[in-house]
Amino acid sequence: IIAVIVFATRKKHDDSDPPVNVNFSTGISVITQYAVNAKVRSRLATTTLTMSVRNGLNCSSIHMVTLQLPLNTRVSSLKTFSDDGCTTEGRVKEIEAARETFLEQSSQGLPSAYVEVQNSFTYSLQVSIPPMGETDVELIVEQLLQQRLGEVAFEIPMIPNEEVDKVKFDLSVEDVFGNLLDFDIDLDLEDLEESNVEADVKGNSTNTTFPKPINLHITDARQHNLPQVIRGRFKPNEVPRDGYLYTDG
Repeated sequence: IIAVIVFATRKKHDDSDPPVNVNFSTGISVITQYAVNAKVRSRLATTTLTMSVRNGLNCSSIHMVTLQLPLNTRVSSLKTFSDDGCTTEGRVKEIEAARETFLEQSSQGLPSAYVEVQNSFTYSLQVSIPPMGETDVELIVEQLLQQRLGEVAFEIPMIPNEEVDKVKFDLSVEDVFGNLLDFDIDLDLEDLEESNVEADVKGNSTNTTFPKPINLHITDARQHNLPQVIRGRFKPNEVPRDGYLYTDG
């Protein structure tokens, strides 16, 4: 079992500094912004999840988020961005070593993140936030898609398993050459009619066809029944046989 751990490389506190307490309760930290940028290109879906987590106490806090991700998803990148401009990248470690490193960084009041696979669909993301500070996290996941009966199905994570105030959701579907394709998604737009939806829409509200990328900016996300995962499908263009290895599963 492996986990991805990202931690800061800044200098540790001087011995004269008082020890920093760590509060493991998620009730005193909150996700202030949550964004999803998904791009489906041919048979690969790449989704970038970014979130800002704020700590309101004068001690370090650990915020745990549970994410529902599609089957056969691979975590390709994990980064954190702190208030002082410090950017750190994650690396894969054995699970016990990853936990130990994460807790050590948290106890020093440094921003860090730790993601662990719970089962085929569930991922646990823990974020360390400095006292009275904010930590921005970027998680990139990839999924290989399959074609069945002339259609390619995909699933895109939309929100975590907790309420968030603001959600930004961007989705585009392209062929192998980067040309935009029409796609269907199972999303009820009637509930989002008061939000800013930038898209040309045709079809009914629960199975909507989009002829170009969609951009959802939802500022009152707690008021809507948003799904954790959006499911969609598209019909790919015919791929030239010359120069490509192509199979229709």
